[in-house]
Amino acid sequence: MVRDAAIEEVSEDGGASYPVITGDYGVAARWEPAPIRPGTPLSPPSPLFAKLDPGVADEELARLEHG
Repeated sequence: MVRDAAIEEVSEDGGASYPVITGDYGVAARWEPAPIRPGTPLSPPSPLFAKLDPGVADEELARLEHG
């Protein structure tokens, strides 16, 4: 958590100015575990990446061998 956050325009060595978020970073957000109660419904999992057809990998390997 940032207190008193503000956006200031700054520049270095006379270069172009750019925005910087400033504030009091003395109070940092903390991670804390959150227990899940038994019986709590969960969303079904979803894949992070699409599964490629094995032929795509074979084509890429063949291309690399001949390239």
